[in-house]
Amino acid sequence: MRTIPTFALLGPALLLGCSGQPADSDSQAVVDSGGPCADDDACLSNEICEERACIVGDRDNSAEEATPLQVDNDGNQSGAGHIEPAGDVDWFSFTSQGKQFIRVDSSVDDEESGIDSLNTLLTIYDPSGNLLAQEDEHPIGDVSTYDSVAFAWLNDPGTYTVTIEDNAGRSAPGTTYVLTAKDLGAGGSEPDSLQSPGASVSYSGADLWYPLPIALEGSTDTSDSFLLTAPWTDTQLSFVMTTSLTGSALAPHLTLYNTDGDLVMDKESPTLSSPATLANSEGSTYVLKVADTAEGSGPTYWGFIFALVRSEGYGNERESETNDTLGNANVLTMVDQEPTIGSWVAGFGSGHIDTLEDVDLWKFTVDFNDPYLSVFFGAHDYGGLLVASVDILSSTGNVVASLPYDADSDLWNAGPFASGDYYVRVTGANDNVAEGEGAYYQLAVHASTSPLE
Repeated sequence: MRTIPTFALLGPALLLGCSGQPADSDSQAVVDSGGPCADDDACLSNEICEERACIVGDRDNSAEEATPLQVDNDGNQSGAGHIEPAGDVDWFSFTSQGKQFIRVDSSVDDEESGIDSLNTLLTIYDPSGNLLAQEDEHPIGDVSTYDSVAFAWLNDPGTYTVTIEDNAGRSAPGTTYVLTAKDLGAGGSEPDSLQSPGASVSYSGADLWYPLPIALEGSTDTSDSFLLTAPWTDTQLSFVMTTSLTGSALAPHLTLYNTDGDLVMDKESPTLSSPATLANSEGSTYVLKVADTAEGSGPTYWGFIFALVRSEGYGNERESETNDTLGNANVLTMVDQEPTIGSWVAGFGSGHIDTLEDVDLWKFTVDFNDPYLSVFFGAHDYGGLLVASVDILSSTGNVVASLPYDADSDLWNAGPFASGDYYVRVTGANDNVAEGEGAYYQLAVHASTSPLE
């Protein structure tokens, strides 16, 4: 089993010097030096020699004249340059033996430019010129201090190309960017299975995204499995699929299993706005299996799942058994939401339906008159297995509002009611087959003087 190298995506950007740049003080010139020149070497680093005069520009403006990336001091491949003039697109190339995952990032030092920071756009092409990936931030959003980060699976041997440009077509006179390509290896060992995962990840810290490379290469390789080890229990484990892999056909289906072999999470195509999330982990070790939702496989079924572990005890208030009566209900702390609509407070909880007969009760207090009560409930949305009903009870236990048995439901703006104590009751559905760690849920209770929209 191969250990996937992990690295923080929130680390500082690596800034390298531009090779071949003259040492004179005007090396950050923002206008043409005017020449005369015999070749490009006689001009500044952001200029080329045309008709024996130095003008702003560069040579790497097509795949045919792409600049080869060079091995840097860290063993990665890197290059540097300038986005000049406006609309400039720079091309770089590198070779691969195939069956390789790669990460390409860009960083920009704009301190001398006098303009807003560039928003670089990276594009990766295969040896046939097909677009593999394109990114102007990070595949799951703005989570990195690098300007742009792109990931790709290099299935075939040959020469690959990367372009870098400003997303808005601007230029940055005198500003140097650095482009770095990092080899992520060939992924996990094959064949792999739930009993023998092909790769392992030990989370070295909380609140960082860890890339898990996926390549479903053929009839005998239709899923990839990863052994995940967190540094603690009672946390959240979240998973998000890369969304900007143009060259991939993968629509991932994620299933997560605990050390007993129990299914605890089942989610298709998770995104940053709808992640696969194990709300409250009961252990620290799990196996993640990734397949295609349509059971497809082949050279174009590849991608990256990004895994996140939260800090110990992170998130919503935890339920504590036994909490099945009004007298022993867990208490939700209602927090001011600082609204513009009047009074608005909310409390957040999470728990499990431990057995098919389990009932969870949550108590909350509203200290202003005529509140509207709303409950937002999630289980299947996160990949949980629970089907439940949700009721709001008065201080005497009478049902004042209900959600039907459903996978996930939201109860909007029940009321208005009187101020005082209320309860939320979560009950497994009559035909519910999930119990224990996979039967988790999260809920948000809101009380407001005006209906929520």
